[in-house]
Amino acid sequence: MRSIRGLIRRARIVCVALACVVLAACVSQAVAATSHKKTVHRVGGHVHHAWPLRGKAPKGPLARWLAKQVGPTRVKPCRIRRHGRIAACRRKKIRGKSALPPGFRGQIVRLHPDATTTTTATTLQLIRSFDIPTSDPSYVRLLNWSWTYDSAIAAAAFGVVGDTSEAQQLLDQLSALQHTNGSIEEAFNVSTNEAESLLRSGDDRDGRLGRRPRCFPASADMHF
Repeated sequence: MRSIRGLIRRARIVCVALACVVLAACVSQAVAATSHKKTVHRVGGHVHHAWPLRGKAPKGPLARWLAKQVGPTRVKPCRIRRHGRIAACRRKKIRGKSALPPGFRGQIVRLHPDATTTTTATTLQLIRSFDIPTSDPSYVRLLNWSWTYDSAIAAAAFGVVGDTSEAQQLLDQLSALQHTNGSIEEAFNVSTNEAESLLRSGDDRDGRLGRRPRCFPASADMHF
């Protein structure tokens, strides 16, 4: 009888623990879903435009290639090399949750049309994080997504080699998108003006978003 009672107690403890885990997951999803329903105040400001939109091209070939990665690009037809020739192909379609970029734990939300986001364009001037073959199944879903970390690192790289115009463009856009409390989304779609709902920043102990600025744009600004 004692062993049976012990098993029942353990089963109850396990059930309570599982219930707590499920509740925590539901709460985190609800917070992520409602975090952008509130009015979002961004720093805003003018976004400088660099080559190829305006100005001179960087001198180095790698810097020019990186500069072409800024901003949106159009989806190209599927092409693959077969027997030394370029031939048309069909991309495998990705459905369901796998259609989202990998690593996303929040939801995709559309940025509110606001002059404080950018005053010179309707698209975001950030680095596209991937350069993908057109035949890859993930080509369409990743083509125009930009991770904030990548844009900050690219700005630092442009600053190191002396391409200050390209660095200023990225830093201006990151600064315009940053919230007034110091937080910023982890990733943006530079073509559709969408973002991941989860914010990346320091958190206060009471769970509110911290007011410390994000370290990646700040470190890039130091190099610039």
